[in-house]
Amino acid sequence: MLENVRKEFFKLEIGRPEDAFLSYPAPHLLFHKMESMQRQAFQTLIGSDLLDYSSYEKGLIKPSAKGVVLFNEKFLPMLSSKEAELANFIVNDLSKIGASNIQDLRDRTGLRRAL
Repeated sequence: MLENVRKEFFKLEIGRPEDAFLSYPAPHLLFHKMESMQRQAFQTLIGSDLLDYSSYEKGLIKPSAKGVVLFNEKFLPMLSSKEAELANFIVNDLSKIGASNIQDLRDRTGLRRAL
């Protein structure tokens, strides 16, 4: 993870999974189980014209004009300040990993070793 992204992540003060009351599955199992749901969610968003299809075909996720309006008017007002910080991190910092650094993400999460 890029150093500036790591700094922003630590500012969010997200607890470690082992310190939580709940138990979480191993990252590779979680990602594997979520894949079909994420694919279906993207198809639904594209079908509802909330994501830009031409960008999606190129491997990029960008909202459509309709998606931007809906997000700003309906979704953002419902977020708590902590949720807004997390959403901001995902959109502005985590997304900087990009396709060229996906191997680094796989190495760090153990996804490639497990699949």
